[in-house]
Amino acid sequence: MIQIPKSIQSKSMYELIQLAYVDNLTGVGNRNLLEELRSDFENDDYFFIAIVDVDDLKTRNDKYGHEAGDELLKHIALDLQKAAAWVFRLGGDEFLLIDNYDPTLVLSSIPNISYGIVRKGQFEELSHAMHGADQKMYEMKRQHRKERQYDNRVKDAETSQTTE
Repeated sequence: MIQIPKSIQSKSMYELIQLAYVDNLTGVGNRNLLEELRSDFENDDYFFIAIVDVDDLKTRNDKYGHEAGDELLKHIALDLQKAAAWVFRLGGDEFLLIDNYDPTLVLSSIPNISYGIVRKGQFEELSHAMHGADQKMYEMKRQHRKERQYDNRVKDAETSQTTE
């Protein structure tokens, strides 16, 4: 049996609920909250689902440190909260957004992310809708990689021309 530390035993019900349902880094909902609300989302067909992934977080962490990566996640989470009524951190650098309105306009203005958006009504279950949004997000992620590779080739070509 696990012994509950006294520091946890002394917390208020509000603090315990926060610990259980809110991501401690970003302040958005966590997977536990998503699971609690899943049946509500399953029974409603008219809303949009977006899966959002932070581009190149590992590279940023390696270059600038994990604290810088954490700060980036916090800033992006704040921006995502402007895009949707419900924001959940699924883990690492991946977020789920749920809202009655299409979040494309807000998401397209946030740098360093890839995202995929679907309307829940196109799918029978929430998990299928999430999978559809995930597929679209990976398409955008591949496109962003191609663009960065092209940009790097152009920079390399410009650098070699100036040094000749």
